[in-house]
Amino acid sequence: MKSIEKVTKAVRSIGLGVMGFADMFYNLGIRYNSEEAYDFADKLFEAIKEEAINTSIQLAEEKGVYDAWEGSIWHQKGIRVRNSNFLSIAPTGSISFLAGVSGGIEPNFALVYTRRTNEGDLYYEVNPIFKRVLEERGIYSEELLEKIAKNNGSCQGITEIPEDIREVFVTAYDINPKEHVDMVSVIQKHVDLAISKTVNLPEEATVEEIMNLYIYAWEKGLKGVTVYRDNCRENQVLNVGKVEKEKSTPKITEEGYVDVEPAMEVAYGKRIKVKTGCGALWLFFFVDKDGELAEIWSQVSGGGCKANIESISRLTSLAFRAKVDPKLILDQLSSAFCKNSMDKVGSKSCGHVIAREIEKFLKENQTIVAIPKESDLAHFIQRPEKKEAEKKLEKKKKLCPDCGAEVTLAEGCIRCNNCGYSRC
Repeated sequence: MKSIEKVTKAVRSIGLGVMGFADMFYNLGIRYNSEEAYDFADKLFEAIKEEAINTSIQLAEEKGVYDAWEGSIWHQKGIRVRNSNFLSIAPTGSISFLAGVSGGIEPNFALVYTRRTNEGDLYYEVNPIFKRVLEERGIYSEELLEKIAKNNGSCQGITEIPEDIREVFVTAYDINPKEHVDMVSVIQKHVDLAISKTVNLPEEATVEEIMNLYIYAWEKGLKGVTVYRDNCRENQVLNVGKVEKEKSTPKITEEGYVDVEPAMEVAYGKRIKVKTGCGALWLFFFVDKDGELAEIWSQVSGGGCKANIESISRLTSLAFRAKVDPKLILDQLSSAFCKNSMDKVGSKSCGHVIAREIEKFLKENQTIVAIPKESDLAHFIQRPEKKEAEKKLEKKKKLCPDCGAEVTLAEGCIRCNNCGYSRC
Protein backbone atom coordinates (compact mmCIF):
# COMPACT_ATOMS: atom_id res chain seq x y z
CA MET A 1 0.00 0.00 0.00
CA LYS A 2 1.10 3.54 -0.71
CA SER A 3 0.74 4.61 2.93
CA ILE A 4 3.00 1.76 4.12
CA GLU A 5 5.55 2.53 1.42
CA LYS A 6 5.55 6.19 2.41
CA VAL A 7 6.21 5.47 6.11
CA THR A 8 8.83 2.83 5.32
CA LYS A 9 10.81 5.19 3.11
CA ALA A 10 10.38 8.01 5.61
CA VAL A 11 12.21 6.17 8.41
CA ARG A 12 14.20 3.53 6.44
CA SER A 13 14.63 1.19 9.43
CA ILE A 14 16.81 -1.83 8.90
CA GLY A 15 17.12 -4.83 11.23
CA LEU A 16 20.60 -6.29 11.15
CA GLY A 17 20.85 -9.45 13.23
CA VAL A 18 22.96 -12.49 13.93
CA MET A 19 22.78 -16.26 14.05
CA GLY A 20 25.24 -18.90 15.22
CA PHE A 21 25.81 -16.89 18.40
CA ALA A 22 25.90 -19.90 20.74
CA ASP A 23 28.04 -21.89 18.31
CA MET A 24 30.49 -18.99 18.25
CA PHE A 25 31.01 -19.41 21.99
CA TYR A 26 31.57 -23.15 21.51
CA ASN A 27 34.30 -22.43 18.97
CA LEU A 28 35.88 -19.79 21.21
CA GLY A 29 35.79 -22.07 24.24
CA ILE A 30 33.65 -19.60 26.22
CA ARG A 31 30.73 -20.62 28.41
CA TYR A 32 27.48 -18.88 27.35
CA ASN A 33 26.51 -17.82 30.87
CA SER A 34 29.89 -16.51 32.01
CA GLU A 35 31.21 -13.00 32.64
CA GLU A 36 33.64 -13.54 29.77
CA ALA A 37 30.69 -14.23 27.45
CA TYR A 38 28.82 -11.13 28.60
CA ASP A 39 31.89 -8.94 28.03
CA PHE A 40 32.50 -10.46 24.61
CA ALA A 41 28.87 -9.97 23.58
CA ASP A 42 29.01 -6.34 24.72
CA LYS A 43 32.06 -5.61 22.57
CA LEU A 44 30.74 -7.64 19.62
CA PHE A 45 27.41 -5.81 19.34
CA GLU A 46 29.03 -2.46 20.00
CA ALA A 47 31.27 -3.14 16.98
CA ILE A 48 28.33 -4.28 14.83
CA LYS A 49 26.32 -1.17 15.74
CA GLU A 50 29.27 1.15 15.09
CA GLU A 51 29.95 -0.42 11.69
CA ALA A 52 26.26 -0.18 10.76
CA ILE A 53 26.17 3.53 11.63
CA ASN A 54 29.37 4.27 9.69
CA THR A 55 27.99 2.51 6.62
CA SER A 56 24.71 4.41 6.93
CA ILE A 57 26.65 7.69 7.12
CA GLN A 58 28.39 6.80 3.85
CA LEU A 59 25.04 5.99 2.23
CA ALA A 60 23.64 9.33 3.46
CA GLU A 61 26.50 11.15 1.75
CA GLU A 62 25.64 9.35 -1.48
CA LYS A 63 21.82 9.22 -1.35
CA GLY A 64 20.85 11.69 1.36
CA VAL A 65 19.35 11.22 4.84
CA TYR A 66 16.05 9.45 5.42
CA ASP A 67 12.95 11.64 4.95
CA ALA A 68 12.10 11.91 8.67
CA TRP A 69 15.67 12.78 9.70
CA GLU A 70 14.91 16.35 10.71
CA GLY A 71 13.90 16.55 14.37
CA SER A 72 15.15 13.03 15.05
CA ILE A 73 17.78 11.97 17.62
CA TRP A 74 20.31 11.73 14.80
CA HIS A 75 19.47 15.29 13.73
CA GLN A 76 19.97 16.51 17.31
CA LYS A 77 23.37 14.79 17.40
CA GLY A 78 24.28 16.29 14.04
CA ILE A 79 24.87 12.87 12.47
CA ARG A 80 23.57 12.47 8.91
CA VAL A 81 22.49 8.84 8.43
CA ARG A 82 20.48 7.04 5.78
CA ASN A 83 18.60 4.89 8.31
CA SER A 84 16.79 5.64 11.57
CA ASN A 85 17.33 2.21 13.19
CA PHE A 86 19.91 -0.49 12.63
CA LEU A 87 19.91 -3.65 14.77
CA SER A 88 17.08 -6.12 15.43
CA ILE A 89 17.78 -9.69 16.54
CA ALA A 90 15.39 -12.01 14.70
CA PRO A 91 14.91 -15.67 15.76
CA THR A 92 16.26 -17.05 12.42
CA GLY A 93 14.81 -20.45 13.35
CA SER A 94 14.38 -21.79 9.81
CA ILE A 95 17.40 -20.26 8.11
CA SER A 96 19.74 -21.15 10.99
CA PHE A 97 18.52 -24.74 10.73
CA LEU A 98 19.30 -24.73 7.00
CA ALA A 99 22.71 -23.19 7.72
CA GLY A 100 23.42 -25.73 10.45
CA VAL A 101 24.05 -23.16 13.19
CA SER A 102 22.30 -21.97 16.35
CA GLY A 103 19.45 -19.48 15.91
CA GLY A 104 19.66 -15.77 16.80
CA ILE A 105 21.32 -15.25 20.18
CA GLU A 106 19.69 -18.37 21.62
CA PRO A 107 21.79 -21.00 23.39
CA ASN A 108 21.53 -24.39 21.73
CA PHE A 109 18.42 -26.27 22.86
CA ALA A 110 20.28 -29.59 22.92
CA LEU A 111 23.64 -31.01 21.92
CA VAL A 112 22.07 -34.30 20.88
CA TYR A 113 18.47 -35.09 20.01
CA THR A 114 16.67 -37.72 17.98
CA ARG A 115 14.73 -37.63 14.74
CA ARG A 116 12.56 -40.35 13.28
CA THR A 117 12.44 -41.35 9.61
CA ASN A 118 9.25 -42.18 7.72
CA GLU A 119 10.11 -45.84 8.25
CA GLY A 120 10.14 -45.31 12.02
CA ASP A 121 13.93 -45.53 12.46
CA LEU A 122 15.57 -43.23 15.02
CA TYR A 123 18.83 -41.42 14.39
CA TYR A 124 20.82 -38.81 16.30
CA GLU A 125 21.25 -35.14 15.40
CA VAL A 126 24.48 -33.90 16.97
CA ASN A 127 25.80 -30.34 17.20
CA PRO A 128 28.66 -30.37 14.64
CA ILE A 129 31.12 -28.49 16.87
CA PHE A 130 30.42 -30.78 19.80
CA LYS A 131 30.78 -33.81 17.53
CA ARG A 132 34.14 -32.58 16.23
CA VAL A 133 35.47 -32.05 19.76
CA LEU A 134 34.33 -35.51 20.88
CA GLU A 135 35.99 -37.07 17.83
CA GLU A 136 39.22 -35.16 18.45
CA ARG A 137 39.27 -36.49 22.02
CA GLY A 138 38.52 -40.02 20.78
CA ILE A 139 35.37 -40.46 22.88
CA TYR A 140 32.66 -40.14 20.21
CA SER A 141 30.31 -43.16 20.20
CA GLU A 142 26.65 -44.09 19.70
CA GLU A 143 26.44 -45.16 23.35
CA LEU A 144 27.61 -41.73 24.51
CA LEU A 145 25.14 -39.97 22.19
CA GLU A 146 22.30 -42.06 23.60
CA LYS A 147 23.32 -41.14 27.15
CA ILE A 148 23.40 -37.41 26.26
CA ALA A 149 20.03 -37.59 24.46
CA LYS A 150 18.45 -39.15 27.56
CA ASN A 151 20.08 -36.43 29.70
CA ASN A 152 17.88 -33.69 28.17
CA GLY A 153 20.43 -33.30 25.36
CA SER A 154 22.98 -31.99 27.85
CA CYS A 155 26.49 -33.26 28.59
CA GLN A 156 26.40 -31.98 32.17
CA GLY A 157 26.97 -34.67 34.78
CA ILE A 158 28.25 -37.26 32.29
CA THR A 159 31.63 -38.28 33.67
CA GLU A 160 32.89 -39.84 30.42
CA ILE A 161 33.06 -36.31 29.00
CA PRO A 162 36.07 -34.26 30.22
CA GLU A 163 35.27 -31.38 32.55
CA ASP A 164 36.70 -28.71 30.23
CA ILE A 165 34.22 -29.79 27.51
CA ARG A 166 31.30 -29.79 29.95
CA GLU A 167 32.32 -26.31 31.08
CA VAL A 168 31.88 -24.85 27.58
CA PHE A 169 29.11 -26.92 25.97
CA VAL A 170 26.05 -25.75 27.90
CA THR A 171 22.48 -25.83 26.60
CA ALA A 172 19.36 -23.75 27.20
CA TYR A 173 18.33 -25.67 30.33
CA ASP A 174 21.87 -25.61 31.77
CA ILE A 175 21.49 -21.83 32.05
CA ASN A 176 19.29 -20.44 34.81
CA PRO A 177 16.48 -18.02 33.82
CA LYS A 178 18.19 -14.90 35.17
CA GLU A 179 21.35 -15.69 33.20
CA HIS A 180 19.21 -15.84 30.05
CA VAL A 181 17.96 -12.35 30.87
CA ASP A 182 21.47 -11.10 31.68
CA MET A 183 22.67 -11.93 28.16
CA VAL A 184 19.74 -10.05 26.60
CA SER A 185 20.36 -7.02 28.84
CA VAL A 186 23.98 -6.80 27.66
CA ILE A 187 22.95 -6.86 24.00
CA GLN A 188 19.81 -4.72 24.38
CA LYS A 189 21.72 -1.44 24.84
CA HIS A 190 23.17 -1.82 21.33
CA VAL A 191 19.94 -2.94 19.63
CA ASP A 192 17.42 -0.36 18.39
CA LEU A 193 14.47 -2.68 17.76
CA ALA A 194 13.32 -6.06 19.07
CA ILE A 195 15.40 -8.96 20.35
CA SER A 196 14.05 -12.45 19.85
CA LYS A 197 15.20 -14.47 22.84
CA THR A 198 13.40 -17.17 24.79
CA VAL A 199 14.01 -17.76 28.48
CA ASN A 200 13.59 -21.50 28.97
CA LEU A 201 11.92 -22.61 32.20
CA PRO A 202 11.52 -26.08 33.67
CA GLU A 203 8.09 -27.71 33.67
CA GLU A 204 7.65 -27.14 37.42
CA ALA A 205 8.11 -23.33 37.16
CA THR A 206 5.40 -21.46 39.08
CA VAL A 207 3.40 -18.35 38.20
CA GLU A 208 5.25 -16.45 40.93
CA GLU A 209 8.65 -17.44 39.51
CA ILE A 210 7.61 -16.28 36.05
CA MET A 211 6.34 -12.97 37.45
CA ASN A 212 9.61 -12.42 39.33
CA LEU A 213 11.48 -13.07 36.09
CA TYR A 214 9.42 -10.43 34.26
CA ILE A 215 10.21 -7.92 37.02
CA TYR A 216 13.92 -8.83 36.85
CA ALA A 217 13.88 -8.30 33.07
CA TRP A 218 12.24 -4.90 33.52
CA GLU A 219 14.85 -3.93 36.11
CA LYS A 220 17.62 -4.93 33.68
CA GLY A 221 16.21 -2.57 31.05
CA LEU A 222 14.77 -5.10 28.61
CA LYS A 223 12.15 -3.91 26.12
CA GLY A 224 10.50 -7.33 26.15
CA VAL A 225 11.05 -10.92 27.18
CA THR A 226 9.62 -14.27 26.13
CA VAL A 227 9.43 -17.22 28.52
CA TYR A 228 8.72 -20.84 27.64
CA ARG A 229 7.90 -23.46 30.25
CA ASP A 230 8.79 -26.96 29.13
CA ASN A 231 5.79 -29.12 28.12
CA CYS A 232 3.32 -26.23 28.43
CA ARG A 233 2.00 -27.19 24.99
CA GLU A 234 0.55 -30.54 23.93
CA ASN A 235 2.65 -30.62 20.75
CA GLN A 236 6.06 -29.19 21.46
CA VAL A 237 8.34 -28.61 18.48
CA LEU A 238 11.56 -29.61 20.22
CA ASN A 239 11.75 -32.27 22.88
CA VAL A 240 14.70 -33.91 24.55
CA GLY A 241 15.16 -36.37 27.35
CA LYS A 242 11.84 -38.11 26.82
CA VAL A 243 12.31 -41.87 26.73
CA GLU A 244 9.94 -43.07 24.07
CA LYS A 245 7.74 -46.04 24.74
CA GLU A 246 8.96 -49.05 22.84
CA LYS A 247 6.79 -49.89 19.87
CA SER A 248 4.92 -53.16 19.97
CA THR A 249 6.15 -55.33 17.15
CA PRO A 250 3.99 -57.96 15.44
CA LYS A 251 4.64 -61.61 16.26
CA ILE A 252 5.50 -63.79 13.25
CA THR A 253 4.42 -67.42 12.98
CA GLU A 254 6.70 -70.19 11.72
CA GLU A 255 4.98 -69.93 8.34
CA GLY A 256 5.93 -66.23 8.14
CA TYR A 257 2.46 -64.80 8.80
CA VAL A 258 1.57 -62.16 11.38
CA ASP A 259 0.24 -63.85 14.51
CA VAL A 260 -2.86 -61.79 15.34
CA GLU A 261 -4.03 -61.77 18.94
CA PRO A 262 -7.56 -63.23 19.30
CA ALA A 263 -10.49 -61.00 20.22
CA MET A 264 -11.10 -60.66 23.96
CA GLU A 265 -13.97 -62.47 25.64
CA VAL A 266 -14.50 -59.56 28.05
CA ALA A 267 -13.43 -56.01 27.12
CA TYR A 268 -13.77 -52.56 28.63
CA GLY A 269 -13.82 -49.39 26.63
CA LYS A 270 -15.30 -46.05 25.66
CA ARG A 271 -18.36 -45.22 23.55
CA ILE A 272 -18.72 -41.96 21.62
CA LYS A 273 -21.17 -40.48 19.12
CA VAL A 274 -19.93 -38.52 16.09
CA LYS A 275 -21.50 -36.96 13.01
CA THR A 276 -20.86 -38.19 9.49
CA GLY A 277 -22.21 -37.17 6.11
CA CYS A 278 -24.81 -39.96 6.38
CA GLY A 279 -25.97 -39.40 9.95
CA ALA A 280 -24.81 -40.29 13.45
CA LEU A 281 -22.11 -42.88 13.98
CA TRP A 282 -21.54 -44.66 17.29
CA LEU A 283 -17.94 -45.74 17.91
CA PHE A 284 -16.81 -48.21 20.58
CA PHE A 285 -13.12 -48.38 21.55
CA PHE A 286 -11.95 -51.39 23.58
CA VAL A 287 -8.53 -51.96 25.16
CA ASP A 288 -6.55 -55.10 25.96
CA LYS A 289 -5.18 -56.18 29.34
CA ASP A 290 -2.28 -53.73 28.94
CA GLY A 291 -4.57 -50.79 28.23
CA GLU A 292 -3.65 -50.70 24.52
CA LEU A 293 -6.35 -50.05 21.93
CA ALA A 294 -7.27 -53.49 20.52
CA GLU A 295 -10.77 -53.38 19.05
CA ILE A 296 -13.01 -50.83 17.36
CA TRP A 297 -16.71 -51.36 16.68
CA SER A 298 -19.19 -49.06 15.00
CA GLN A 299 -22.93 -48.68 14.59
CA VAL A 300 -24.72 -46.37 12.18
CA SER A 301 -28.03 -45.00 13.49
CA GLY A 302 -29.43 -44.23 10.06
CA GLY A 303 -28.47 -44.41 6.39
CA GLY A 304 -24.87 -44.62 5.30
CA CYS A 305 -22.64 -47.43 4.10
CA LYS A 306 -23.32 -49.76 7.01
CA ALA A 307 -21.47 -52.73 5.56
CA ASN A 308 -18.47 -50.61 4.58
CA ILE A 309 -18.23 -48.99 8.00
CA GLU A 310 -18.49 -52.37 9.69
CA SER A 311 -15.72 -53.64 7.39
CA ILE A 312 -13.56 -50.64 8.32
CA SER A 313 -14.06 -51.41 12.01
CA ARG A 314 -13.18 -55.09 11.62
CA LEU A 315 -10.07 -54.47 9.54
CA THR A 316 -8.91 -51.65 11.85
CA SER A 317 -9.37 -53.89 14.91
CA LEU A 318 -7.39 -56.62 13.18
CA ALA A 319 -4.59 -54.17 12.36
CA PHE A 320 -4.36 -52.97 15.98
CA ARG A 321 -4.25 -56.54 17.32
CA ALA A 322 -1.54 -57.31 14.74
CA LYS A 323 0.50 -54.41 16.23
CA VAL A 324 0.55 -52.36 13.03
CA ASP A 325 1.93 -48.86 13.58
CA PRO A 326 -1.10 -46.64 14.49
CA LYS A 327 0.25 -43.84 12.28
CA LEU A 328 0.01 -46.11 9.24
CA ILE A 329 -3.53 -47.15 10.16
CA LEU A 330 -4.69 -43.55 10.63
CA ASP A 331 -3.00 -42.46 7.42
CA GLN A 332 -4.88 -45.10 5.41
CA LEU A 333 -8.22 -44.35 7.07
CA SER A 334 -7.81 -40.63 6.32
CA SER A 335 -6.86 -41.04 2.66
CA ALA A 336 -10.31 -41.81 1.19
CA PHE A 337 -12.71 -39.08 0.05
CA CYS A 338 -16.52 -38.94 0.07
CA LYS A 339 -18.34 -35.94 -1.41
CA ASN A 340 -21.36 -36.43 0.85
CA SER A 341 -19.18 -36.27 3.98
CA MET A 342 -17.18 -33.28 2.74
CA ASP A 343 -20.30 -31.28 1.89
CA LYS A 344 -22.17 -31.94 5.16
CA VAL A 345 -19.64 -32.26 8.01
CA GLY A 346 -16.38 -31.01 6.51
CA SER A 347 -14.48 -34.29 6.84
CA LYS A 348 -13.00 -36.32 3.99
CA SER A 349 -15.04 -39.45 4.68
CA CYS A 350 -16.40 -41.73 7.41
CA GLY A 351 -12.96 -43.34 7.54
CA HIS A 352 -11.44 -39.93 8.19
CA VAL A 353 -13.93 -39.33 11.04
CA ILE A 354 -13.02 -42.69 12.59
CA ALA A 355 -9.29 -41.95 12.23
CA ARG A 356 -9.74 -38.58 13.90
CA GLU A 357 -11.52 -40.09 16.90
CA ILE A 358 -8.94 -42.89 17.22
CA GLU A 359 -6.17 -40.28 17.26
CA LYS A 360 -7.96 -38.35 20.03
CA PHE A 361 -8.40 -41.55 22.04
CA LEU A 362 -4.70 -42.43 21.72
CA LYS A 363 -3.52 -38.90 22.58
CA GLU A 364 -5.68 -38.71 25.70
CA ASN A 365 -3.63 -41.57 27.17
CA GLN A 366 -6.65 -42.87 29.06
CA THR A 367 -6.77 -45.94 31.23
CA ILE A 368 -9.95 -47.98 31.25
CA VAL A 369 -10.71 -49.29 34.75
CA ALA A 370 -13.24 -52.04 35.56
CA ILE A 371 -15.79 -51.40 38.35
CA PRO A 372 -17.51 -54.11 40.44
CA LYS A 373 -20.75 -55.36 38.86
CA GLU A 374 -22.63 -54.32 41.99
CA SER A 375 -21.88 -50.72 41.07
CA ASP A 376 -24.28 -48.64 39.01
CA LEU A 377 -21.33 -47.81 36.73
CA ALA A 378 -20.22 -50.63 34.41
CA HIS A 379 -16.94 -48.81 33.78
CA PHE A 380 -15.44 -45.38 33.87
CA ILE A 381 -12.45 -43.64 32.36
CA GLN A 382 -9.81 -42.75 34.92
CA ARG A 383 -7.86 -39.67 33.94
CA PRO A 384 -4.59 -38.68 35.63
CA GLU A 385 -6.28 -36.34 38.13
CA LYS A 386 -9.20 -38.80 38.72
CA LYS A 387 -11.48 -35.82 39.40
CA GLU A 388 -14.40 -36.90 37.24
CA ALA A 389 -14.32 -40.43 38.61
CA GLU A 390 -14.18 -39.17 42.18
CA LYS A 391 -17.21 -36.93 41.60
CA LYS A 392 -19.23 -39.79 40.16
CA LEU A 393 -18.22 -42.04 43.03
CA GLU A 394 -19.24 -39.40 45.56
CA LYS A 395 -22.65 -38.96 43.93
CA LYS A 396 -23.46 -42.68 43.63
CA LYS A 397 -22.39 -43.70 47.16
CA LYS A 398 -20.78 -47.03 46.21
CA LEU A 399 -21.14 -49.88 48.71
CA CYS A 400 -18.74 -52.71 49.48
CA PRO A 401 -20.05 -56.07 48.12
CA ASP A 402 -18.67 -57.89 51.20
CA CYS A 403 -19.70 -55.79 54.21
CA GLY A 404 -22.02 -53.12 52.76
CA ALA A 405 -19.92 -50.16 53.95
CA GLU A 406 -19.14 -47.25 51.62
CA VAL A 407 -16.07 -47.75 49.41
CA THR A 408 -13.58 -45.12 48.32
CA LEU A 409 -11.40 -44.51 45.27
CA ALA A 410 -7.73 -44.79 46.22
CA GLU A 411 -4.77 -45.00 43.84
CA GLY A 412 -7.08 -45.82 40.95
CA CYS A 413 -8.86 -48.70 42.69
CA ILE A 414 -12.15 -49.21 44.56
CA ARG A 415 -11.40 -50.06 48.21
CA CYS A 416 -13.29 -50.60 51.48
CA ASN A 417 -11.76 -49.06 54.59
CA ASN A 418 -14.02 -51.16 56.82
CA CYS A 419 -13.23 -54.77 55.81
CA GLY A 420 -10.27 -54.25 53.48
CA TYR A 421 -12.03 -55.33 50.25
CA SER A 422 -10.22 -54.22 47.11
CA ARG A 423 -11.43 -54.61 43.53
CA CYS A 424 -7.82 -54.60 42.32
